[in-house]
Amino acid sequence: MTIGELLKEYRITQGKKQKEFTNDGIIVSQSYYSKVEKMLIELLLIV
Repeated sequence: MTIGELLKEYRITQGKKQKEFTNDGIIVSQSYYSKVEKMLIELLLIV
């Protein structure tokens, strides 16, 4: 399972649409998040 699939599964279990899940684009835009779910963009996490 990819990170995009995990994010999508979690979002759906929360009963949220992408726009709601991204807090209206406060952290990342809905467009960017959509691409991450579709694995068009790799999500880079800096820890």
